[in-house]
Amino acid sequence: MHAFAFEREAKLSEHSRPDFLATPGVCIEVKMQGAVAEVRRQLTRYAEHDKVRVIVKAVNVLLVKE
Repeated sequence: MHAFAFEREAKLSEHSRPDFLATPGVCIEVKMQGAVAEVRRQLTRYAEHDKVRVIVKAVNVLLVKE
Protein backbone atom coordinates (compact mmCIF):
# COMPACT_ATOMS: atom_id res chain seq x y z
CA MET A 1 0.00 0.00 0.00
CA HIS A 2 1.22 3.52 -0.82
CA ALA A 3 0.53 6.62 1.23
CA PHE A 4 0.73 10.21 0.12
CA ALA A 5 0.62 13.52 1.93
CA PHE A 6 -2.17 16.01 1.37
CA GLU A 7 -3.26 19.39 2.65
CA ARG A 8 -6.89 20.48 2.99
CA GLU A 9 -7.70 23.89 1.45
CA ALA A 10 -4.09 24.55 0.54
CA LYS A 11 -3.49 28.20 -0.28
CA LEU A 12 -2.18 28.49 -3.83
CA SER A 13 -2.93 32.24 -3.90
CA GLU A 14 -5.30 34.71 -2.27
CA HIS A 15 -8.26 33.43 -4.32
CA SER A 16 -7.19 29.86 -5.04
CA ARG A 17 -7.73 27.18 -2.38
CA PRO A 18 -8.48 23.72 -3.72
CA ASP A 19 -10.28 21.30 -1.39
CA PHE A 20 -7.17 19.10 -1.29
CA LEU A 21 -3.61 19.37 -2.61
CA ALA A 22 -1.83 16.03 -2.57
CA THR A 23 1.77 15.22 -3.39
CA PRO A 24 3.06 15.27 -6.03
CA GLY A 25 0.94 18.19 -7.33
CA VAL A 26 -2.49 16.55 -7.43
CA CYS A 27 -5.27 19.10 -6.93
CA ILE A 28 -8.61 17.58 -5.86
CA GLU A 29 -11.78 19.68 -6.00
CA VAL A 30 -15.06 18.25 -4.70
CA LYS A 31 -18.26 19.88 -5.95
CA MET A 32 -21.73 19.32 -4.58
CA GLN A 33 -23.28 21.98 -6.84
CA GLY A 34 -22.33 24.87 -9.09
CA ALA A 35 -22.51 26.26 -12.58
CA VAL A 36 -20.20 24.79 -15.21
CA ALA A 37 -18.70 28.20 -16.08
CA GLU A 38 -17.95 28.95 -12.43
CA VAL A 39 -16.26 25.59 -11.87
CA ARG A 40 -14.28 25.97 -15.12
CA ARG A 41 -12.94 29.38 -14.00
CA GLN A 42 -11.97 27.95 -10.62
CA LEU A 43 -10.14 24.96 -12.07
CA THR A 44 -8.42 27.16 -14.66
CA ARG A 45 -7.06 29.33 -11.81
CA TYR A 46 -5.71 26.23 -10.10
CA ALA A 47 -4.09 24.99 -13.31
CA GLU A 48 -2.07 28.21 -13.58
CA HIS A 49 -0.09 27.43 -10.41
CA ASP A 50 3.32 25.74 -10.53
CA LYS A 51 2.41 23.42 -7.62
CA VAL A 52 -0.46 21.86 -9.62
CA ARG A 53 0.35 19.06 -12.07
CA VAL A 54 -3.00 17.24 -12.19
CA ILE A 55 -6.58 18.30 -11.37
CA VAL A 56 -9.23 15.84 -10.23
CA LYS A 57 -12.82 17.08 -10.11
CA ALA A 58 -15.23 14.97 -8.08
CA VAL A 59 -18.95 15.66 -8.36
CA ASN A 60 -22.04 13.94 -6.99
CA VAL A 61 -24.57 15.72 -9.21
CA LEU A 62 -24.84 17.00 -12.73
CA LEU A 63 -23.52 20.56 -12.87
CA VAL A 64 -25.83 23.12 -14.45
CA LYS A 65 -24.64 24.54 -17.76
CA GLU A 66 -25.09 28.31 -18.04
